Amino acid sequence: MVRGRYPKKKVDPDSLTYKDFECDWSFWIIMSQSDEKLFAWLQARGLLARYMECEKCEVPMKLSKDKRRWRCPISNNHDYSYKRFSFYTGTHFNIRDILLFIRNMLNQRSLYRSSISSGMSYSGTSVNWSRYMRDIFKLYFVKHIDSLQLRGIIEIDETLLGRRQKYNMGKRSGMKVWLFGLLERNSDKKQPDRIIIYPVESRDRPTLVWVIKKHVAPGETIYSDNWTAYSELTSLGYKHFTVCHKYNYMRLYEEQATGMCQKYSNKIILFLTIYKTLNKKLIYKR
Repeated sequence: MVRGRYPKKKVDPDSLTYKDFECDWSFWIIMSQSDEKLFAWLQARGLLARYMECEKCEVPMKLSKDKRRWRCPISNNHDYSYKRFSFYTGTHFNIRDILLFIRNMLNQRSLYRSSISSGMSYSGTSVNWSRYMRDIFKLYFVKHIDSLQLRGIIEIDETLLGRRQKYNMGKRSGMKVWLFGLLERNSDKKQPDRIIIYPVESRDRPTLVWVIKKHVAPGETIYSDNWTAYSELTSLGYKHFTVCHKYNYMRLYEEQATGMCQKYSNKIILFLTIYKTLNKKLIYKR
């Protein structure tokens, strides 16, 4: 059996999707295409405009031979850049460099390394593009995540991201942020679990219950630890199972309404641990 990423690459650009960019070979195959094929690929996926209308003549415009300008058939003075009304509007960088910068940032590479690999200024252009990406993520959150409803089996847990002091020893510097996570377990192993993570000011009852009521409908099953903020979930109409980590290490959860116990493997703790590991450099002062 041949292992590695190279055998999994896709040679046909038309069959490539964003998920295929996880493979470096697939990414560089589409980046090595001619401008005409690359622009057509971006247009087919909604990243470049496929249609443009002249604002003055109100007629459909046509792309120039080099595919870089939209030109009006009535007046040659009316033309627009092929980047108009797209994610790349106003930039003078090649689209390939922008896509490379975005891919590096999504792969958890530092801003410095991402700017060097794409040829951007570290203190100027790359900072603006990273800020632009965060704005796009915020819009995506408001449109898709903010109103997301989780169904079925839901796991919830909270964790502190930042420095901890035991016995009042060690430095107290560094930011501390409480994270509250909700994970929807998918019964289909081929499909990924859905997870929502909120930074919260505190883990008190009003804060956590507000997030739960926002994303979980009454009647769904919730697994949690024995934190007191979750004590009223049963009265709110949820099937609530809890475990006290102080006395039970086998994930034996007890239903609050009936007292029945069952074993259950918790995934939300693993996700929060991975999230904390990836964000240590952002929180800790060294």
